[in-house]
Amino acid sequence: MNWKFLRAGFAVALIGFALIVNGCGGGSSASPSTASGSGPAAEPSAQFLRPTGKNTIVKFGEEASAEERSAANVVVVANLKARETEDWATQCSTLNKVGLDEIPGVTGQKNCPDLLAKFARPLSATKEIRKDRLAGSIVALRVNGDKGYALFHGTDGKDYALPLEKEAGSWKVSSLNTLEI
Repeated sequence: MNWKFLRAGFAVALIGFALIVNGCGGGSSASPSTASGSGPAAEPSAQFLRPTGKNTIVKFGEEASAEERSAANVVVVANLKARETEDWATQCSTLNKVGLDEIPGVTGQKNCPDLLAKFARPLSATKEIRKDRLAGSIVALRVNGDKGYALFHGTDGKDYALPLEKEAGSWKVSSLNTLEI
């Protein structure tokens, strides 16, 4: 882990928080980004921004509501836990068509569990990839239309994103892999 960047990110977040609390020291009280507390530093995803790089996933779309994030969290938690514990039926139930298409030979939910189990073999070789790294709940949900990214802190000290997509009004996971951000 690069502690230098972590400390710098924490310092930036702390300064941003102080500016929001103090009203930026003389700016107009009507400023929407400070008066309402809804500026970029107030968004849950702000803690994932890196001082270098494009931050493409972290800046994707816009921040979802707490209710939307909670709904996505249920699916993400179920997916990651099922993946780690080899509960293929549950993992399949959390995947949308894009996620299912990553499994060779899958034609839908019906044959997904058997083919996902086969795809994960040998289990000893995929154990590290399948590990549930979610520390608690997702922290942020970035959305653009029906697509989104769940952002979370990993149990290993790294940050991750999991692509999601709404299908029939509910969030589903769009990939078998989490992305380190």
